[in-house]
Amino acid sequence: MISAYTGTHIREVEQRLIEANADTGMGAVLMQRAAYGLANTVIRELRDRGLRPYGSSVTVLAGKGNNGGDGLYAAALLARRGLRTTAILTAGQAHRAGLEAFRAAGGRDAALTGGNAGELAADAARSDVVIDAVLGTGAQGGLRGAAATLFEELQRLHTRRGLVVACDIPSGVDADTGEAHAPVLAADVTVSFGAAKAGLLADPGADFCGRLRIIPIGIEDALAGPELRRLEAADLAALLPHPGRRSHK
Repeated sequence: MISAYTGTHIREVEQRLIEANADTGMGAVLMQRAAYGLANTVIRELRDRGLRPYGSSVTVLAGKGNNGGDGLYAAALLARRGLRTTAILTAGQAHRAGLEAFRAAGGRDAALTGGNAGELAADAARSDVVIDAVLGTGAQGGLRGAAATLFEELQRLHTRRGLVVACDIPSGVDADTGEAHAPVLAADVTVSFGAAKAGLLADPGADFCGRLRIIPIGIEDALAGPELRRLEAADLAALLPHPGRRSHK
């Protein structure tokens, strides 16, 4: 059974842990754990597709907040493992430490503007992997301006040859309700940190989530009761009656 929590609840738990452990830099620790899980998921997905990670191309669409930081740190880890990494900075700026780590690892980046969305979308569509790390669980509404144009172009150009991985939640999907604000780039895999977000299991958000992979980051024991649960195949099988030899319908 999958237990899911609102993005609001998870952010509150994270903030309490960060404040209670301010002297240990807990915020940076949580981000590194998330990035490590995201990077490893990309490696595994490439191998499952029969692709060699070394030399594969990855484009991370990075927003300016912590979600973008998770994506940039993950891309830095991938660059150190021999993947060709590019970052599109959708807000023209990015999480400072994450961008520094990305550049130090050999990644190249480009700032999105009103005039280059089509060109950058075409480049991203040719990548083996696109990581959506623009809007996180705290976002209100959907993508706007040049970022919306970039995603619209990606939807038009993207072929199923490439893999789309959402960082925590597909940009434009509400983490609490599952409401989807177009344009949303449908993910093949969503890597959710700490626990599943309720919006990933509720319609219409579930339509964009793809397969769900949950990465523990150390907040799990502090979570309260889940807001939503989903039965999995094993749960349904356990609920079925076991007929005896003389049983009939």
